[in-house]
Order: sequence, then structure tokens, then C-alpha cells
Amino acid sequence: MKLRQWLNGLRVLLFGDITGDFKQSTSSRNSIGKYGESLALHYMRRLGWRLVNKNVRIGFDELDLLLISPDEEVMAIVEVKTTTILNNSPLRMLTKQKRIKMLRVAKKLRSIARMHRCTLRVDLIAITIQDQEPHIEHYEGIIPIPKPRILSSFIVFSAIMTSCWTLIDNGFR
Repeated sequence: MKLRQWLNGLRVLLFGDITGDFKQSTSSRNSIGKYGESLALHYMRRLGWRLVNKNVRIGFDELDLLLISPDEEVMAIVEVKTTTILNNSPLRMLTKQKRIKMLRVAKKLRSIARMHRCTLRVDLIAITIQDQEPHIEHYEGIIPIPKPRILSSFIVFSAIMTSCWTLIDNGFR
């Protein structure tokens, strides 16, 4: 009971009076987001997942958490959405633009996951901060990651092999 009171006091210090109506400034939204990311990371660590990195920028895109499963067979890109609004659908919080960015990041990380013999998936952790305890929902594999095009890889391989045979035929001149 004392821990819950301490956490509620900390939440009030960080975010203001969360039981009443208050205007969310950018800094308060950022602090709610950071708080949500720390809750999500704690939740995943309790399940045995290991953190690879957090708040990673890849080009213009950013991912919240990059995690490895306990059996080291799955690498997950985790987007964390935190809200203080009850009955707000977590999937509605994930905009089309954000999904496009997450898919772009997944395509860039796909080869790294394959190199480590992991499957890659994109997860969403939705956190609703309520009066008593935060409510955490974990959605696995929310965005399907297309496999790389074999045809384009075959074309590149064919071009390389053609160049090699040309060098051999010409005696490496």
C-alpha cells in the first residue's frame, strides 16, 4: 500500500493533478510519454525480455524500444503509447503516419534481425494512467513486415556473377 501511495505522489509531482482536469503542455506530454516508456520497459523485463536500445533514431524515424525475447528468437520494435484518457483505443492512438514510419524502421532492421537469427516483429504497448494503477495492454505483431523481394536480390546476384565471369574471361585485365 505504501508503494502505491508513493507512486501516486510521484505521478502527481511529475504530471500535475491527474485526477482533475488540467491542460497538457508539451513538457507534461513528454513526461507522460517517458513515464509510459519506463513502465513498458519494466513490464517487458518482468516477462524476461532484454533491452537492446531505447529511443533509437534511424534516419528521420525513431523507435521507442528495441527488445530481444528471453529465448533470443524474436527481436521486437515496441511503440509505446501512453494516455490519461480512459476508453481511448490504443490502435486509434497509432496514426497511419506512425505506422508508415514503424514499417520503414522495421525494413531497415530486418537484416540485423536475420543476422542474429531472430524474427522481427512490431509491437504496441498501450498504457492508460488511471487513478490507482496504470493499465498496460500489449499487442504483438501489429504491423506485418513484408519479406524482402527475392527477385531484386536475384537481379543483384546475377549482375555480380556476370561481372565476375567477365573478369575471368578477360583474364583479370
